[in-house]
Amino acid sequence: EGIYSHYATADEGELSYAEYQLEQFNQVLQVAEELDLKIKHIHFSNSGTVLNMPQTSFNLVRVGMLLYGAFPSDEVPTNMRIKPVMEFKGPVVTLREVPAGTKVSYGGVWEAPQDTIIGVIQAGFADGFPRSWYVDGYIGLRGKNYPIAGRVCMDQFMVDFGGADVRVGDEVLIFGQNNTDTIHVEDIAQAIDSTSYVLLTAIGGRTERIFIN
Repeated sequence: EGIYSHYATADEGELSYAEYQLEQFNQVLQVAEELDLKIKHIHFSNSGTVLNMPQTSFNLVRVGMLLYGAFPSDEVPTNMRIKPVMEFKGPVVTLREVPAGTKVSYGGVWEAPQDTIIGVIQAGFADGFPRSWYVDGYIGLRGKNYPIAGRVCMDQFMVDFGGADVRVGDEVLIFGQNNTDTIHVEDIAQAIDSTSYVLLTAIGGRTERIFIN
């Protein structure tokens, strides 16, 4: 009782191929009408085309990325008011004071620029934290961003907290939005040459989910 297809380039600025797909789909619908087929549900639009081709929505849409409160790419209109609904966070499990020059994490690629406090966060790439985000990456805590210190490990990563008042048990924001911090998953995706889709669906099964009604 339904018919659908899927756009290949809906989240891109160049829409000629999407328009070609739509033309082909409309031809199929025309044939169905000529055969007197009663099709109840007709859907083609995903998040990208809801934003940049809203006239093609038919009678159903299949939004995925927009339900997370994220835009599918930076090539689609962003004038829709959306809010991140997913918050990825991790607890501070250990704090260590280290002197300037201390190497942190695998390969010793990060060195403390000055005496500082390093916090270990219980989340790693096995949980969906992007491993390549250690370069210029950061987390949020009580309204301030702090840089990631060194390579992300499988089960944890480290943060340079400087002289901040941070305690074991504090929860840092990896991405999403809470009362004091906002880190857009789109910004991380762009920085590491990935996509929001990958980051939002990569959260591992061992990560606790808390659903809020």
